[in-house]
Amino acid sequence: MITCNNDKALAWSNKFSEAPAGSLPLPGLERTITPIKWTKIKILNPTLRSETPGDILSKQDSGRSVFSLFVIVAVLSIFVMNRWKSRNKIERCSNIQYPGTERKEPKELFILNVGGTISCRKNANGQLEPMAGVIESHVSTNADLRAMFDDSNTRVTIESVEVDAKGHAKPEEYANEDGGMVYKLPDSSQIDPKLWVVLIQKLVKALESKKYCGIVVTHGTDTLAYSAAVATFAIGWLPIPIVFTAAQFPLGFPRSDADNNLYCACALAIGYTSNHNPNNRNRNRNRGGHIATTHTTQGSCYMPEVLVVMNNDIFLGSRIRKCHTVSKAAFESSNGPIGTCSEGYLRITNKGIQRSTLIARLEACAGMKTKLNLITILKSQQCQPMHLQEARDLLLREYHNGDLVNSNAVDVSTLSVGDEHVVHGMKLHPAMPEHHQCVLDAVYAKGVRLFVIEAFGSGNGPDVIARWIESKPDVYVSIVTQCRKGGVSNVYSASVVGSAGDDNKRCALCGDISFECAVAKIWVLGAHGFAQMGVSLRGELNYH
Repeated sequence: MITCNNDKALAWSNKFSEAPAGSLPLPGLERTITPIKWTKIKILNPTLRSETPGDILSKQDSGRSVFSLFVIVAVLSIFVMNRWKSRNKIERCSNIQYPGTERKEPKELFILNVGGTISCRKNANGQLEPMAGVIESHVSTNADLRAMFDDSNTRVTIESVEVDAKGHAKPEEYANEDGGMVYKLPDSSQIDPKLWVVLIQKLVKALESKKYCGIVVTHGTDTLAYSAAVATFAIGWLPIPIVFTAAQFPLGFPRSDADNNLYCACALAIGYTSNHNPNNRNRNRNRGGHIATTHTTQGSCYMPEVLVVMNNDIFLGSRIRKCHTVSKAAFESSNGPIGTCSEGYLRITNKGIQRSTLIARLEACAGMKTKLNLITILKSQQCQPMHLQEARDLLLREYHNGDLVNSNAVDVSTLSVGDEHVVHGMKLHPAMPEHHQCVLDAVYAKGVRLFVIEAFGSGNGPDVIARWIESKPDVYVSIVTQCRKGGVSNVYSASVVGSAGDDNKRCALCGDISFECAVAKIWVLGAHGFAQMGVSLRGELNYH
């Protein structure tokens, strides 16, 4: 312990000669007037030498230097340790592989181009015309798409449906040549049952190959609702999403919506989430994207169904209709979109439809205890994103192992363009009350037996319609409403189904099914499957 004589305060005199040898003046005290006589410090420990104030200050400075050095070393050690832990954690996480979604294995996306505005260019007359190579060129050169495919290790295969002057699809044997005919991409208004059959065949072939993680179909807006509904009912339960998309303005045109729609469709098909979205070009570009393999991302946006992406909205393929000729929000659904694709992030907001779809897919799998437990959880309130991820992994594993039973699929060979699958649609209106029967008789004489009638309100119409249906024992009529909201029922005596009501097996009240969906559904099911017209098979019916 060090003590000092407190008779006089220790200070420096302005006469440095009176200070002990070896001591240093303190700054700011050079003008001290009263000289102070120095006294030696008494050391209680006799083994220590006598120390001057200068020695004490030197030791204090040395102690502060040692303490500062210790603090710096400690901070650097903590920083290095945290960096090492972070790097080790990243390496461990990068080795996590979920069944069917391994990052190191390349994935493949199948894009089927069916023409439409999205792939149009101006012809010699200055009019828009679908042209081959537009989709291929855009996919190979667009920076946002390339960033997404490179980051997710996804390869892309693109095929096109081309037709001749008579609307016949190009045979597969002419894949690399024209066979002496001129083939081109069809306009949306040229889509007919012949092309529906080709579309379904190509989609089924892609699914049976079991090498694709998702499918995107680029289509025209005019008939997209019909084609998406046909694919919904013809293919059956899906292990991977089939995403239809279109555009109101062609790719590469100023203010076109095609770029964003195609990007969102591809992202939804492969389950990708990133900040490379074309609508978000100038924000967070340095953050990149990531393949959605976490419980909170991939499972949450997984929807193995025929979907439609347009203007950042996600719709069920069986519940849309075109509502605008030029607006980017070209489609609507009576119960709204089921999800969104905004700023590169996918969200399935209608969890009820998502869970019911997954439950239906799981029930198609072979009997497994894991499946039964998972179905119970999905039906309960305890369902979390991790359970959606588990359902996704299970379905993909069963799909690749060949154990996914697609009992709801329609035999493609039964799809026909003959009279037995011709559908006549009629919209009732007051201007021809007695002539509706004349039109129906003329169509019936041509061999048509499948009809879709847009009735008034909740399914009402002139008495002549009900009498005509009762007089034709071999016709099958689906009744839908002209209203955008609500559905048809047998509440009024003026109902088109007549006195037979719900017991009429040849006249189906189709709830809130859209006209487009009803035409596609009755075309796929035909007369032999007409009993299912009033039953919700793919979430197309919400109003009963």
